[in-house]
Amino acid sequence: CWVCLVVSAMSQGPLYPGIQPQVHLIPRNPPDPEPSACVRPAQRVLKEGKVLGAIQILIGLIHIGLGFVLFTILPGSYIVISFYGGFPFWGSIWFIISGSISVSAEKQPRSPCLMKCALGLNIFSAICSVVEMIAFSTDMSINSLYVGSDYWGVIPGMTVSSLLFVSSLLEFCIACTTTHFGCQLVCYSHNNVGRV
Repeated sequence: CWVCLVVSAMSQGPLYPGIQPQVHLIPRNPPDPEPSACVRPAQRVLKEGKVLGAIQILIGLIHIGLGFVLFTILPGSYIVISFYGGFPFWGSIWFIISGSISVSAEKQPRSPCLMKCALGLNIFSAICSVVEMIAFSTDMSINSLYVGSDYWGVIPGMTVSSLLFVSSLLEFCIACTTTHFGCQLVCYSHNNVGRV
């Protein structure tokens, strides 16, 4: 069978004709893993710090808005101790400031002063959020006694206070996470300065 011989000869022959040069890959050394391994965590920490800083700014704006809602509830029968202390406003100002500094630290990663400032403000924001959670839970516990007497005056206030409590809890978690990332970044930059 003439066709069978041609097919078997083609299958046994070289893939490349003898005229074309074959390409051989020369193994080379992989790039040094130390710089990329060190740079990636720092870049990841900075990007996460930027996102968390933006969320802190949004939480601060939400607190200001809900603080004005509490102001409209004041003439009713809802007792707002947290509003008289100014908690929805001064806490939100610190949240906005610490979020702005965290975003600025991402844009200027070579500034150790800015990173340490962001770290300190995030610690202070975490403390402020704990104080706010205590104040809002006090509002809710005092007014829970009056829910049956004036339903329409107390329930909106309880709702706003619970929203402020939850957002303060969220701010506490974000401030602690940002503080953790900031500590990693400050330690990383301190170690790199020591090596140079």
